[in-house]
Amino acid sequence: MASAPSAEVREKFQASLTLSRVELHKNPEKEPYKSKYSARALLEEVKALLGPAPEDDDERPQADEGLGSGDRALGPPAEAVSLFFIFQNNLGILWSEREEIETAQAYLESSEALYNQYMKEIGSPPLDPTEHFLPEEEKLTEQERSKRFEKVYTHTLYYLAQVYQHMEMFEKAAHYCHSTLKRQLEHNAYHPMEWAINAATLSQFYINKLCFMEARHCLSAANVIFGQIGKIPATEETPEAEGDVPELYHQRKGEIARCWIKYCLTLMQNAELSMQDNIGELDFDKQSELRALRKKELEEEERIRKKAVQFGAGELCDAISAVEEKVQYLRPLDFEEARELFLLGQHYVSEAKEFFQIDGYVTDHIEVVQDHSSLFKVLTFFETDMERRCKMHKRRIAMLEPLTVDLNPQYYLLVNRQIQFEIAHAYYDMMDLKVAIADKLRDPDSHIVKKINNLNKSALKYYQLFLDSLRDPNKVFPEHIGEDVLRPAMLAKFRVARLYGKIITADPKKELKNLAASLEHYKFIVDYCEKHPEAAQEIEVELELSKEMDNIGELDFDKQSELRALRKKELEEEERIRKKAVQFGAGELCDAISAVEEKVQYLRPLDFEEARELFLLGQHYVSEAKEFFQIDGYVTDHIEVVQDHSSLFKVLTFFETDMERRCKMHKRRIAMLEPLTVDLNPQYYLLVNRQIQFEIAHAYYDMMDLKVAIADKLRDPDSHIVKKINNLNKSALKYYQLFLDSLRDPNKVFPEHIGEDVLRPAMLAKFRVARLYGKIITADPKKELKNLAASLEHYKFIVDYCEKHPEAAQEIEVELELSKEMVSLLPTKMERFRNKMALT
Repeated sequence: MASAPSAEVREKFQASLTLSRVELHKNPEKEPYKSKYSARALLEEVKALLGPAPEDDDERPQADEGLGSGDRALGPPAEAVSLFFIFQNNLGILWSEREEIETAQAYLESSEALYNQYMKEIGSPPLDPTEHFLPEEEKLTEQERSKRFEKVYTHTLYYLAQVYQHMEMFEKAAHYCHSTLKRQLEHNAYHPMEWAINAATLSQFYINKLCFMEARHCLSAANVIFGQIGKIPATEETPEAEGDVPELYHQRKGEIARCWIKYCLTLMQNAELSMQDNIGELDFDKQSELRALRKKELEEEERIRKKAVQFGAGELCDAISAVEEKVQYLRPLDFEEARELFLLGQHYVSEAKEFFQIDGYVTDHIEVVQDHSSLFKVLTFFETDMERRCKMHKRRIAMLEPLTVDLNPQYYLLVNRQIQFEIAHAYYDMMDLKVAIADKLRDPDSHIVKKINNLNKSALKYYQLFLDSLRDPNKVFPEHIGEDVLRPAMLAKFRVARLYGKIITADPKKELKNLAASLEHYKFIVDYCEKHPEAAQEIEVELELSKEMDNIGELDFDKQSELRALRKKELEEEERIRKKAVQFGAGELCDAISAVEEKVQYLRPLDFEEARELFLLGQHYVSEAKEFFQIDGYVTDHIEVVQDHSSLFKVLTFFETDMERRCKMHKRRIAMLEPLTVDLNPQYYLLVNRQIQFEIAHAYYDMMDLKVAIADKLRDPDSHIVKKINNLNKSALKYYQLFLDSLRDPNKVFPEHIGEDVLRPAMLAKFRVARLYGKIITADPKKELKNLAASLEHYKFIVDYCEKHPEAAQEIEVELELSKEMVSLLPTKMERFRNKMALT
């Protein structure tokens, strides 16, 4: 401004401020904005007294080069920086409220840039907007000016944090939120309750990023600042004591407690993930590795991270540190460390439940209880005593089951489902633990068997309640399951199938009934995924296991019937379109071609006779091809023709229902393939040799499975059949081992990294070798134990290899999951054999 404003201007401006800020609260109810209108009228008078703004460039006040010049490119004049700053902030807020987030971002970032440029070039605080209407003697001190200017900048950062959050730029939003909180403390400009909640909320970002030291600091600071409520005098920033509103105080206290619960739970869960082996148990090697990393983590804290996140200074800093020191931020590596976090989490569960009670805060209360249950669940990972683990699951059930009684399933359907599923899984885990305990006993009594069956029954009950909740009002299970419950529904079906198969009973009729129920649920999974292919992606492993249980590889007579019904349509299509579209020649030539065509079917064969007709035709042309492509001179071509011949036999077995005849077909395959391994030099035909070895091994493998199935149907298979099965097993092992040995280097060392071209067959060979060792029939416990050890070794190879080379897991997902399960189960089985041997 060219000159100081007159006394009249100052008086009118001050009066307008009083009307706008003070008198606003005294307006009558029918005229809530009366004082605002009066203030606006006074400001219009002030504007008239000041006169019009200069229009010509010559009339504009000149300023120095740099930030203070009137040029738009260089920013506002120095004396108007604060005004321009506030103006841009307000525009940012305005556009944000209109949901024009990018426009709001531009204004707020411009404010931030203006502050940084001004402080860099000038440094001293600019005039506050109110000072333009004050005489010299009433103007603010530099300290007060600085306080107000910094406060506006803090607001800029606060609004930017919200804008970045809205734009899902979470890293930036957290950075600006942190800066805002830090500045509020530095300038003593904060509401303790609001500040504490914001700090606790920020901790959740750090928790999700697994930055537990930063999360702990935010939560410790929240505790300290929240403790100031009611202890610090009211100021301009805190016009009334926040503690005067008891409900809000207790609610915020409960919310901060819930943030602490998430901290404890996530830190424990992260430790669990870091130390899990392939079957979800504690891996002691990983535990040792993480202990060795402790020193490095502590050094990193001292060197960088702690200084970067520190709130406050002096006594406040000391108070925050005192809280921090009582809470660990490093992943717990044993039960004692995990228990310390568990007890802290449990303390905050009690604190949260003081406010979030079932009456009035149903959803919040349930979430707190579920977190409490999860704390117990993750603690079981660190506990080595199986009986104590059972007690922890029992505690989970005790806190969750009453909720199913209190909740109306009509209004809390989704929550009810979550709880039913969690209770079912807790019973399921307890049952597995009780089975493991029973396996260690030489002779488990009827009480233990009854306990296992009761736990099984309870798990079945809650899984069934969950599945029943998916039914429509007419109690009909949906043909199409919603995406939000698809995976849990399929898992529930799979576990129900498994539970029926694990019921212990000496009654053959009940056993048969349970197996039928188990099969029914496995079949549901297979049939559903067939009708809805998208579901298969949700439960790949469970689907493969269900297929195996349902013998889905056999001929499906329903599909066969469906395809027969389609025959008429296919024939009509031939007559109407296809024949004319591809016809060669005319007249006699056309007739000759048709004569040949009529002897060969083109429709898919639907039974053995139709398949055999195609097989014989194929075999005829195999003989014709071999007349020219002989082993002497056309090695590769000859081998491909023989492999095609073998494949014709293999696919024909699918249509054959007689298992003995299927065995003979596989025997024919072996008879034509085995001589090739003698004729071929493995040095020059390495890849072809591998293919043949793998195919022969698989033919013996299939023959063995068929012979086992035949033996299972006999009441008392004789020693001849047992010997036959073992011989087939031995032959399959021999050729799989030859295949695997071909992968070794010249020093006979198996590769640490298997080439991509042979990765899947190598892993399948390892898996089948493991399975074959487990199927050798012997009455000698020592040999049985030796075979089980060999089986475990190969299963373990698969699990360990996939752990070191994660890309391999994608190639053998189903086999890997089965291998993990066998690595879990075989040691227990081997221990039982050792106990039997010790008794004899």
